[in-house]
Amino acid sequence: MRSYTTYKNSLMGYDDAGTFLIKEGFSWFGIFIPLFFLLYHKMCRVAGGLLVTRFGVDLIGASLFSKYVAGVAPMLADAINVLMGYEGNNLRRWTLNRLGYRIVAVVVTSDLFQAERRYFANSNPLIGLPPTQTYSPESVRYTVPFHSYYESAFGVFPPYGSVV
Repeated sequence: MRSYTTYKNSLMGYDDAGTFLIKEGFSWFGIFIPLFFLLYHKMCRVAGGLLVTRFGVDLIGASLFSKYVAGVAPMLADAINVLMGYEGNNLRRWTLNRLGYRIVAVVVTSDLFQAERRYFANSNPLIGLPPTQTYSPESVRYTVPFHSYYESAFGVFPPYGSVV
């Protein structure tokens, strides 16, 4: 059984177009072609970081270690690919959090199709949405609770029962 984390954009309201289900675990697409994995999922900042990291690894591997050990730069590049395989879905979650998406559910099923069916069959559109009624500061009145130390504070605190 696989678990899928469901992210929804809070600005979309009842619309399900802003819903993403992300698989927990390893990403084969992220290990073999990590740059296309990042660009496919619209993670441009992470893709830029990957390019800078790969350029740095190639530069350091070619200049420092090429005299002693042949093939250090490709081994470091493969290590970055394996890291992208393990952390690709977590980077996708991080990107969605930065874009204002929030976790609304975790679905455990055998595949993505069943996870989508289960989520949309059990999702309640009224849960987690912001309230529609707005309050003005004039309509809300706060009363000060009674504490014995309020009375002896040299007039700094309002007396018991007064409206702020």
